[in-house]
Amino acid sequence: MTEKTSKEVQKGTSRRKFVAAAGAAVVVAAGAGYYYLTQQGPSPTPTPTTTATETLPATTTAIPTGPKRGGTLMMQHRVQVRNLDPRIATSIDDFYVNLVWTHDPLVRYAGDVGKDITIVPHLAESWKKLDDRTYEFKLRKGVLFHNGTELKASDVKYTFDCFLGVASWNKKFVVPHSVFYSGYYDPEKTKVVDDYTIQLGSTKDYAPYGPFLWDLPRVTIVPEKVSEEMQDKYNLAPIGSGPFKFVKWEEPLIVLRRNENYFLKDEFGNQLPYVDELQYVTVPDASAAEVRLLTGHFDAILGVPFKDIGDLSATKGFKGSSRPSWETCHIQINLTKPYLSNKYCRQALFYAMNRQAIIDTVYRGHAQMGSSGYLPTWHWAYNPEVKPYPYDPGMAKQLLAQGGYPDGFEVELMCNDVYPWLDAATMVQQDWAKVGIKAKLKPGEEEALYANVFNISWDVFLTRFNGGLGSYDPHGIHFKWLYGQMPEGFRDDLLKTKFGKLWPHGMWWNMFSGPEAQRLWGLINDAAKTDDRAKRKSIYAEVQKIISDECLGFQVVLLANQLSAMADYVKGFDQDFGGRIYLEKIWLAK
Repeated sequence: MTEKTSKEVQKGTSRRKFVAAAGAAVVVAAGAGYYYLTQQGPSPTPTPTTTATETLPATTTAIPTGPKRGGTLMMQHRVQVRNLDPRIATSIDDFYVNLVWTHDPLVRYAGDVGKDITIVPHLAESWKKLDDRTYEFKLRKGVLFHNGTELKASDVKYTFDCFLGVASWNKKFVVPHSVFYSGYYDPEKTKVVDDYTIQLGSTKDYAPYGPFLWDLPRVTIVPEKVSEEMQDKYNLAPIGSGPFKFVKWEEPLIVLRRNENYFLKDEFGNQLPYVDELQYVTVPDASAAEVRLLTGHFDAILGVPFKDIGDLSATKGFKGSSRPSWETCHIQINLTKPYLSNKYCRQALFYAMNRQAIIDTVYRGHAQMGSSGYLPTWHWAYNPEVKPYPYDPGMAKQLLAQGGYPDGFEVELMCNDVYPWLDAATMVQQDWAKVGIKAKLKPGEEEALYANVFNISWDVFLTRFNGGLGSYDPHGIHFKWLYGQMPEGFRDDLLKTKFGKLWPHGMWWNMFSGPEAQRLWGLINDAAKTDDRAKRKSIYAEVQKIISDECLGFQVVLLANQLSAMADYVKGFDQDFGGRIYLEKIWLAK
């Protein structure tokens, strides 16, 4: 699928009404983000931030061949960044900064939706498989951290030890991602051969480990010496090797400056990145951000509302971007509730739901229908025999009767309290009412609502999840995390106390248990124990059938496009299937 820009995206209200409405929103906007914006001068070109210790020379000159170098990119985002340390980052906004801007992984993804997505060299210039359990990576020489020290294999080992939870650093800090890696990567197989050669390996129970290379893009390398010296302060002033160096973090503003020693060059042989500085500003209010874009105070804004992208794209001097992605709008179902414990009632929820109407009305066509087996239709492991549940209220009523609730039931529907999730939840509520399912909406802040999920004190939760930012492989953050068995000892004391009769069971958003659950978990683990893609695809086909037939507790409603808008002079902007923005390729034609 290709990016939609300018006139190709759907138009909404007139530009005059749009700008007027957005301007009115600025007047009533509040909070730190708006305070920051209103304190800026009227100049459409922000002055680059400098520090007493370093001043980057002005480089607003044309590169001999190719794009123009220099300038400051002023970019807005809607959700506050929480962590700059990649080891403890948890949100998509954290990952933007520390996965692709300030730090580097051994390998990166290349390709996109509708194209072949592959793994390509990055910090590692090559690799080879030594045996069923071991890979050996050759690092680029001369890659420098932002403090001028060279990145070496010892730093890679230290980083992986941190992610696996076995470094001395882990005595003080918990790595949320360790659950994805600790069962599969073997710390004893992580060996430094020399300064530029490192070996990484899987446990004997997972040899060969199929997702091995595909897990690596989310592990970005930190300098061992600096990390040990800074401890928790690293999260406030990280030192990576990425295209941009950290300057300051003063909410709502993060300032990053070009890494003049970055190792990547463009196809013309020119040094990357192109822009001198990024000013990354949190502005939760979308209307306020749009006005600042239209008046020249921002060069680009992220997370544009679906209802606004058409008008922004149609405005002279600006353009919109609508990219297919793996960001889901999904529903989590608590299988411990009596009325949700049988698959017929769960299936009824989705037969009663007019998802195409939600896509057309709330998402303005910038989304695709989700599969009942979870994987997107463009994924290599997708099973085409597993279809989305069709909109069929009559079938929903039959299923309710089959499940023992012919007159329906009452259910609490939690949802994010902002557009588009609240709007989608309202339409779901109306659809369910038509078949006798009475849903009481419970809007709230996403993180606060997850406290109810972790306490197993909810019915149904409509929210979001960006699977592509984690991994392209079906294992790990996808099938293992969403549908796999709750690991023994992994925060399970509460669950064993409340639901001991269901042990073993799935993760919070499933709580699936019983013989079919055991079969599902076995298939998920079996698929990770081979690197034969054909075998894995066959196993995952069966996994998707179970997820669909049981209507398990993480069901994808739709896959939302990533929407952004920017001035026409912003060139080279792109987002991949996980929403990653590789800023080193952006340049300003002004």
